[in-house]
Amino acid sequence: TDIGMASIGMLGDLSSKSSHMTPLKLSEGSYWGFDIATNGDEIVLAGYHRDIVTGGSWNDLTNVFMVHNNDYRSSSWNVKTNVLSDIDINPRDGDPLAVAIGEEEIHLLYQSMRDDVTGIERVGLFYAHGTISQTPFSFQAPAGDNARMPELIALEDDEDVLLAAWIEGDGKSSEIVTVVQDSVWSVEEYTITPSAGATKVVMIDMGKDRIKVFHDEVGISGPVTRYGLFNLGDDEISLSNIIGGGHVVGAGSIGQDGIVIMISPSGQISGKTIANINPDKNIGDDGGFLAVLLSPLPGDTQQEKMLALGAIGGLLLLMFVAVIVVLRRSHREEEEIEISSETGDLELLVETEEDDGPLVAIDADGESELIVSTNPINVVLEEEVEEQTLSEELEAKVEAGNASKRLERRMQRKSDREAKEIFENLSKALPNLPSPGELAPLPVPKLENAEEEVVLPALEDLPPLSALGDLPVLPTSGQLPLPPAPGALPILPGMPAPQKTVECTSCGAKTTVKDMTLRRMKCPVCSEMINM
Repeated sequence: TDIGMASIGMLGDLSSKSSHMTPLKLSEGSYWGFDIATNGDEIVLAGYHRDIVTGGSWNDLTNVFMVHNNDYRSSSWNVKTNVLSDIDINPRDGDPLAVAIGEEEIHLLYQSMRDDVTGIERVGLFYAHGTISQTPFSFQAPAGDNARMPELIALEDDEDVLLAAWIEGDGKSSEIVTVVQDSVWSVEEYTITPSAGATKVVMIDMGKDRIKVFHDEVGISGPVTRYGLFNLGDDEISLSNIIGGGHVVGAGSIGQDGIVIMISPSGQISGKTIANINPDKNIGDDGGFLAVLLSPLPGDTQQEKMLALGAIGGLLLLMFVAVIVVLRRSHREEEEIEISSETGDLELLVETEEDDGPLVAIDADGESELIVSTNPINVVLEEEVEEQTLSEELEAKVEAGNASKRLERRMQRKSDREAKEIFENLSKALPNLPSPGELAPLPVPKLENAEEEVVLPALEDLPPLSALGDLPVLPTSGQLPLPPAPGALPILPGMPAPQKTVECTSCGAKTTVKDMTLRRMKCPVCSEMINM
């Protein structure tokens, strides 16, 4: 016998199986009576271990074991084989135990034979709790007498609230026992519901501290399944309505609706949905902004969705880097041209051309005469076409307005640098100015052939100025000649003719105008009127 564990997804996909217990032969013992419980990511599997060999003594002991993990996604499972030791129960007399995970402790309902009070040996139900790090559990208390098919759920309030249910008696005397207990099992008043022929009790947690309960019984029309519920804060579990015919097999939940599986006496299996007519619309908002962000991503768990988000972010980052590299490569050629124009390291390549034939043919044998013509040779000098340098190309590109901002800044810096060099060269050629102390004194005027300095007369000795009436009369505005028209003014030598460039607002064509008096004209391209 061995125990395999695996997870089943919503689409029915089965994960790889794992085993955490020692496999046993049938002659060595067996594992039986399993129950599983979860609380968030925490999970625990509990059951009975019948050890026949008992280390070679063949004492045939039964213990309660647990396989626990704080995070079901991890592989660090904690196995405890001595949670409860030496339980007096056989597989033919016992049923699966019930386990629940509380806030700090793990709660357990298990069966064991008892003969107290009446002296008759019967199957009893007992309660125990403890932590997985401290085994065996030290707290144990009796719960039921002649009990079977226990169910247990733990709810978290200020302290753990336990909901327990089981069946007592057989046949017509069967009863459904339910109780709302604390963690020390101090409540002694149980709720007993007669249910003749009861075979199973099922409880499912619907969230928001709501519990649904299903159990079966045999009525006047055959086996039926009844439904009950519990909300946190109630004193007891309510059991009432019949929801269908047949014995209950199991129950579960999808969202806020419950599903119960039943089987009829003829073997027909049927399922019924217990719909919630007042669903909680805000139940899906507990995940916050992160859950909303991860909801469209692939993956069943939040960890898988985070990995998908990281992969998408990395892909976008690679695409962004690729775009930057492409843009930098596209500007590299232009930057190389700009740098070469600034350094001025331009080389003139001279290609030599071979003559098509000999210019002078000489007869070495001397048999023929050498005739030299003195006719003037017409030599045609081809005008050297100045090739446009790289700097001039860049300057023309800037003047045409087709250059980039970077090229315009570089050409501006180049112009400033050249002007600075010209100014420095001119400054070096000019002589240094003398200091104020080195200036020669101004000469004093003297009379010719005179030894003494000429003394200027005082202002009082100067002759008086002429009166204003003696000055000539200025001509009036009518007597002045008219100024020449703007077009009749002579052009100063060495200066270009005045002109201006206008641009059409309709087609964008640029036209050069040399008439400075012109204020309006038609566009030569689109014939629209241009206001200047």
